[in-house]
Amino acid sequence: MSSFLPQFLLNPARGSSNLYLAGFLLLIILCSSNDGFSNSPKALKAPEFVQSSVLTSNSGFFKLEWRITDELPLQEGYSFLLEQSNDENFNHIKSIYKGSDLATYISGLPNGTFYYRVKIIEQQNQKESQWSPHLQARVEHFSLQFALTLCALGALVFLLTVAVIVIGVRSKNHS
Repeated sequence: MSSFLPQFLLNPARGSSNLYLAGFLLLIILCSSNDGFSNSPKALKAPEFVQSSVLTSNSGFFKLEWRITDELPLQEGYSFLLEQSNDENFNHIKSIYKGSDLATYISGLPNGTFYYRVKIIEQQNQKESQWSPHLQARVEHFSLQFALTLCALGALVFLLTVAVIVIGVRSKNHS
């Protein structure tokens, strides 16, 4: 049984210097790496949206921007995954964007409330960050009555412009 135990445990007087040396070397190894273990990669922090927590649009499009909260240099092998959902629990998700840019445009949305979240993906170590806090976006298009009023006003301006041109040409020809 004693053959399985290290000598410094069996004979503390003889092995105490080896124990101190082993402890000192272990302390140096643990302190020399950033997170305590040189083989484990650093955890990725979740990105955050640049915009406030609620966006509103009356046209159905907007720009989403995010930033990295870490001092992480963006190199090849890092990408972002942006997801959209109709509910804030992200039960029904749709992947909107996957790439290395820090922004994207969203367009063609109907009236409603949408939620977005983004995370970093590192392909080399197959690591992913946590999801960012969600961003809420509300789309409320102009009413049909307002659009038809603008259209009628535009038609009136067009007809008045044509009338002024026709009257101006007729009066010049009669002079």
